[in-house]
Amino acid sequence: MTTTEKVSDPELKEEKEDIDVDVDAESKHEVEEIRREFSHIEENLKVAQAKIREFRKLIRLTADIQEDVKKISLKSIKTLDDSKRRLKSLQDKMDVDVNVNELKLELKKMDERIQELREVRPETRSFFTRLVLGRVNVKAWNPADRIRLRDEYNKFKVRTSMIYLFFPLVVLFFHYYLRHQWKDTHWINIFYQLWLLYYYISLAMRENILLVNGSNIRIWWLYHHYIAALATVALLVWPSTDIYISYVPYYTLFAAYNGLVQNLTNWYHKNREYANRALGNQGYMDITYKETLTEFPKELLILLVFIFIAQAWEIGIGCMLFRSLFYDCKVFDKHWTEYTEELQVLSSGTLQIVMGAGNMYTTYLTILQKRNEQRKDYQ
Repeated sequence: MTTTEKVSDPELKEEKEDIDVDVDAESKHEVEEIRREFSHIEENLKVAQAKIREFRKLIRLTADIQEDVKKISLKSIKTLDDSKRRLKSLQDKMDVDVNVNELKLELKKMDERIQELREVRPETRSFFTRLVLGRVNVKAWNPADRIRLRDEYNKFKVRTSMIYLFFPLVVLFFHYYLRHQWKDTHWINIFYQLWLLYYYISLAMRENILLVNGSNIRIWWLYHHYIAALATVALLVWPSTDIYISYVPYYTLFAAYNGLVQNLTNWYHKNREYANRALGNQGYMDITYKETLTEFPKELLILLVFIFIAQAWEIGIGCMLFRSLFYDCKVFDKHWTEYTEELQVLSSGTLQIVMGAGNMYTTYLTILQKRNEQRKDYQ
């Protein structure tokens, strides 16, 4: 070993010791930073826990307020109903009803004030909601949550509208082309009816919740979706008979056309929604249907033609089923214990006519209402 090498060994040791000292200093510094971060997190957690305790306290206070308002509301409703009965009997006895009319006006105002109390009361609203969810509160107190409910509903309708259009076309493809090649294609009809059942039940549930939270849905649409779900069940339990097979193309063609109308309506309302809300013609919780028109411009006339065709088509399908019931099933020529599809034909035909007529009547009422509103605005 040379002298140079002997000299360099102590220097290398000193450099190594210096490096170790630097590493130890950096590690200690990092440890101190981590501890400071932990301390900062601990302080934030204490603040958050204090907020949580405050939140729970406010929730308990809110629950107490809601319970008090509920008691006052129920008691007031009972007293008001009793006053209405007494006022009615009093009106029958009195010849002069000036004072009675004043009392009736006061009762109407009180009734409106009592209805305002529902804003802070927890609600389940309908038997359908109680049947699915139980007696739970479905009211959203935060305006942002209410807007989210509305937006999720609109997104659901937009997403499913394309399925509503193309699924019947798939069923028709199976019916006209694959039915003669495959041994069994009835499963695609069952799958389609199961999807429709999910669709209508989902709409009914979402709309019940939206109604509780101040939306403008007409009550008929809830009934429509209940009826449509029942009609879907009738189709699900309908065996694959000759009448059923002959009925499939008529119904699926109508469903595809209805899906086209629904997509056109969604496109139209999407273009008009922002303008309506900006002008104050539509509330922030309002939703739109093809029969729930928020306005009545001239360009909507073409869409109305499509809508009325769909409704008349649905009534025609129901009438066709009634004809099959009397001429093909020969319902009066057999005992009721021999029925195999007669009940399905009867229920499907009845429900189709009810839905088509109800939709048409609702559309007419909406148009009439909007025309009257326009006339008042012009006056």
